[in-house]
Amino acid sequence: MNTIKLTALKCVDPEDWGSDGDEPSLKIIIDGGKPFRVRVAKHIRKGETIPLDYEYRFKRYIQVEVWDMDEGTWYDKHDFINKFRVTSYDTPGEWFYTLSGSGAKYEVSYHLETPISQSNDQSQEHLDPLAVRKKILKHFAESPEISPRIWKYYSRDQVALEMQARFCRQGMSREEIARLSSYPYAGVTYSFSFPMQGRTELCGPAAIAYDLMLADPTSYMSSIAALYEAGECPVGGLYLRPRKKLKRSFRKRISAIDWMFLGSMRDGRNKFYDVDKDAGPLALFTPPKDMLYWLRKIYPNERIRQRLSFFGWDSDKAHRRAISEALRKTTRSFLLIDAKLIKRGLGGNRISRLHWIVIRPGTAVWSEGGNRVSFTYFTWGMETEGSFRVKDLIKYLYVTIVRE
Repeated sequence: MNTIKLTALKCVDPEDWGSDGDEPSLKIIIDGGKPFRVRVAKHIRKGETIPLDYEYRFKRYIQVEVWDMDEGTWYDKHDFINKFRVTSYDTPGEWFYTLSGSGAKYEVSYHLETPISQSNDQSQEHLDPLAVRKKILKHFAESPEISPRIWKYYSRDQVALEMQARFCRQGMSREEIARLSSYPYAGVTYSFSFPMQGRTELCGPAAIAYDLMLADPTSYMSSIAALYEAGECPVGGLYLRPRKKLKRSFRKRISAIDWMFLGSMRDGRNKFYDVDKDAGPLALFTPPKDMLYWLRKIYPNERIRQRLSFFGWDSDKAHRRAISEALRKTTRSFLLIDAKLIKRGLGGNRISRLHWIVIRPGTAVWSEGGNRVSFTYFTWGMETEGSFRVKDLIKYLYVTIVRE
């Protein structure tokens, strides 16, 4: 069992601006069971913190909602602020969530303990990230299936095998590989080492997921497990909360874990278009502003900057400068390009060919005259080495996103 202790509730900005402030309440849901409320305080004002001492145990997840209690009538309803979920795959320790809604802002602090935690284990296994991932995978695979499933078309066995192929493929047995291949498109996770968007325009989320996989594969894997278990999950400072239409869909030629994670990222930024099995470019393509949003949320302590204008207003000199900067960075850089740069003879218009790639740092090799450069980049589920004329890079490059 997992144990969470709610330790404090801070009112950053109240919903009611009267002299009495808000009357906060918590609504708790454990493992999808019957909700119950906990009245926190009669009054709380801006900047005040109320100590809490509520401890709960859960198997899959606990959902915490913050409300401001009013009259509860049709003309003065209770105000819902926001909610979050904590699962057995979240990182144990002291944490807090910032929740905004209905004009208010609160912080909920808590302490989490899980069976997966090895916080008191000083063995070599505790220091081995692969051993930690195997423990998470074992816990996930041996947990009972959810009924009804949150993700309608994906079973726990399929998701567990896909995570094993992607994150712990060493030592997969023939029987496990055969079981993996029996699920539609699940074998993609064995064929491709990195996130693969298939025949969709999810290259933006795939680029972010690739960066996550190299930066912290254990946290990335834990996020996928939590997304399956609870239907939502944190990714660094980003919170994924996909809508029901996505969770009740599947997509051809894309694995379960990639459709769940990449689709959830895109779904969270869409206002007018659904992400489902029929979603097209307008729903799935990622503009630069969304890449910046994701990166800044996931890595709040890093400075992320965009170079060049998406609308092509910059000079060749500015393009050359942006390319040189991206290639000499010691951290991964993101490039929005016309896919004709990497796939000669590709048809369609320029809008349909918009594509995100990621440069692997330290791989650039310039020609003697500086007119050509080769480097390793991520695209379509794999790392590829390419050699390009600088004038073609200038021609087909739209935007670079770099870490300062």
